Amino acid sequence: MEHGRSDADFVRETHNVARYFTEQRAIAWVALIAAIVWGAYGYINMPKRKDPEIPVRIALAVTNWPGVGAEKIEQLVTRPIEERIAENTRIHPPTASAFGIKSISLPGVSIVQIQLDESVDDVRKELSDINLKLNALNSQLPQGAGPIQFNSDFGETDVALVIGANDVVNPVARTSPDSPIYGMPILNVDQAKNVIVIKRGQGKGFSGVENALFYADNARMLYGDGQGMTGELIQAIKAL
Repeated sequence: MEHGRSDADFVRETHNVARYFTEQRAIAWVALIAAIVWGAYGYINMPKRKDPEIPVRIALAVTNWPGVGAEKIEQLVTRPIEERIAENTRIHPPTASAFGIKSISLPGVSIVQIQLDESVDDVRKELSDINLKLNALNSQLPQGAGPIQFNSDFGETDVALVIGANDVVNPVARTSPDSPIYGMPILNVDQAKNVIVIKRGQGKGFSGVENALFYADNARMLYGDGQGMTGELIQAIKAL
């Protein structure tokens, strides 16, 4: 009791939101349904953050010619590939800080890197055009050379498998101006979501430069024979 009032009088005369909705069940249900509907509407129509789509404008054309010297590969493989790529009008114009076409000829392999202009909206269309031009060139390559391997979609690749390669997959060639291999065309495998590297050991490549790919968060190293380790990977995947 409080100031002469009984408990019954206190309960009967006290009014609050909880008591109101307890006594007015119909109104309570209407209010609850309205709150749920309004909340769902607000969630569906609220602004949602979306990661921007960043098109990959760089591609790579790799052509193997086993047993042939770098000079001969430069003349008979690399230059014809560069000329065919240059037929596309949307290649990035060369500047002091950017390139359109750059290449390197090594014993047994030609590597040509292509970059599209920033103004290109339909990147896939232009890269497909270049790929068709290179496919047509395959029949004109010297016997034993090719086919040309055109890589343009590492950014959309879930898993890239690297076996034995070193300098040609080292991202410092693209990202570190102070590196002696800076500017060398490479396979941008580091842009894949996951990278599996199979090597016999931790040795450096021909350049003697440490490979940053091997320490990337998205890379996993497997040490052993390439053929044997690849076979084990295939069996492990089949067992999943």
